[in-house]
Amino acid sequence: MTNAAISLKPQFLQRILDGSKTVELRRRRLYLAPNTQLWLYSTLPTGSFIAVASIGCIHHGTPQAVWKRYSQKTGLSRAEYYSYAEGATWVTAIELARVTQLVRAVPLSEIRTHSKRFQPPQCIVALEESDPVLAVLRKSFPVN
Repeated sequence: MTNAAISLKPQFLQRILDGSKTVELRRRRLYLAPNTQLWLYSTLPTGSFIAVASIGCIHHGTPQAVWKRYSQKTGLSRAEYYSYAEGATWVTAIELARVTQLVRAVPLSEIRTHSKRFQPPQCIVALEESDPVLAVLRKSFPVN
C-alpha cells in the first residue's frame, strides 16, 4: 500500500499540524510500509481532508510499552492515553514524517462527487492508484 486514508478528531489533527503530535495511535495492529502517504481526514464538524503525512515506521506493542516509548510524541496526557488504550491488548504507533497541510481542505461532499460510496475510514483505508478519491486529493497537494 503506498496511499492510505485515516480519520482523526479535529483536535488531534491540529496537534499533528502544530507538531505536538508526531505519532498517531490505533488500538489494532496495522501494517503499512514506510513512506506510505497517509491522507489525514478531520472528522465532523470539519469533515474534510486537511493534510498528508509520510509514514516513518510502525511500532506494535502493549499499551504500557507504547506509552513508555512514545509518550512525548502522542500529543496526549497519560490519562488521555490510558483512557484510549483501555482494554486493548496491542497498540499501534504510527510515526508521522513530512506532514504537509493541503493547499485547501477537501470536503467529504467534494470527494463524494467523484466516489459516491466513499466513507471516511473508521480505522484506515487503502487508496489504490486508480481510486478517484486519490486523484482529487492529489490536486490539493502543494507543489513547490
